[in-house]
Amino acid sequence: MANSNIQYWDFIKARNFVQKLHILKLSEWKKYCRSGKKPEEIPANPNETKMYQKQWKGYPDWLGYTYFEYRTYEDAQKFVQKLKLKTVDEWKKYCRSGKKPENIPANPQSVYKTKGWIGWYSFLGKKNNPANFISFSKSRKWARDSNIESANQWKTACKNNSIPVNIPRNPSQVYEKSWQGWGDFLGTGYEHTKKFRSYVDAKKFCKENGIKSQPDYQKFSKSAKRPNDMPSNPYGVYKKQGTWISWGDFTGTGRVSFKDKTYCSYEDAQKFVQSHKIETQKQWNTACKNNSIPENIPVGVENYYKKQGTWTTWGDFTGTGYVVPRLREYLPIVEAKILARKIAKELGIDTWEKWTAAYDAGKIPKNIPRNLHNYYDKSKDMSTLRKKWREEARNRRKNKKFKEGKNEQ
Repeated sequence: MANSNIQYWDFIKARNFVQKLHILKLSEWKKYCRSGKKPEEIPANPNETKMYQKQWKGYPDWLGYTYFEYRTYEDAQKFVQKLKLKTVDEWKKYCRSGKKPENIPANPQSVYKTKGWIGWYSFLGKKNNPANFISFSKSRKWARDSNIESANQWKTACKNNSIPVNIPRNPSQVYEKSWQGWGDFLGTGYEHTKKFRSYVDAKKFCKENGIKSQPDYQKFSKSAKRPNDMPSNPYGVYKKQGTWISWGDFTGTGRVSFKDKTYCSYEDAQKFVQSHKIETQKQWNTACKNNSIPENIPVGVENYYKKQGTWTTWGDFTGTGYVVPRLREYLPIVEAKILARKIAKELGIDTWEKWTAAYDAGKIPKNIPRNLHNYYDKSKDMSTLRKKWREEARNRRKNKKFKEGKNEQ
């Protein structure tokens, strides 16, 4: 745990010092923090330091590096076309593989939107060029005559090679400008042109048919039971009409989605938790499952209040002061070595087992890790200290056996 008496430098002074180190990666920053060279007036976790919250803009700003520039559209296009990818799904799979160069964006349609972007067919290569396919209207006519009724059925037909070679497997991408949805393309009913029952009547229908949630409605929507005047996407239809409220209102449960709720301040949530003796994250989760938490406090407190910029740690939230090991700040290796040896001498610790027992008993300061060898894994000093303890333990066992053997004689 960090020393509470340390007065950190102000944000600007600390950042200026850090940027002179020319550290370009977060992993390098963490390595530097463990090296023992970092001034104690600079926190190892500046992103979680309360006094820096208002000025914190991320590690690139803290370390002083800027994001690289992407290749031009033309250069990126040349590179991608050599991969001979046929669909956007193949492109996404390639991006997830880790093989994609960092200076080529995973979302080229956004990055190159005003810098040369034409469409996926052009970006991926000539095979997807509309010039190789029949017109949109002819493709649509074929699709409607084929009795394919959904996007999933279309994908199955593509896998079975049932689609003519002059019709694209990915019509939504090739016919971007003409595309109006699968309902229009397959002739199953283009919802924007349909006339639906009012929001109030649709809401009544949900209540009468026992539809109580968004998943319930989605399941019902895919079945043959849905009337033609009930939209498959009520959110889209009624949002456009200006009558949509929420899924909770539409299905009659009254539930409000996480993003639409208004919650109390971090301080008020903190008061509730501490007054109800909730001391751990596990106890919090249990209270949530038992519905013991007021509606104006989010279940995902950490995520919610982090976005608000008020979250620090679970220890601060519950009032216990506990900090999980991965977030603790420990002494640099040199200071830790001196203090560890001093404590070991004072407490008569000469084995690793005695060290861990003393730590668990609260006799070791929390600015030294319990597992020295794990935290200072690259330190010869700590590994030597542990070897020394092991060697001494072996010698004691040998001496004990020797004495026992001598007594038997």
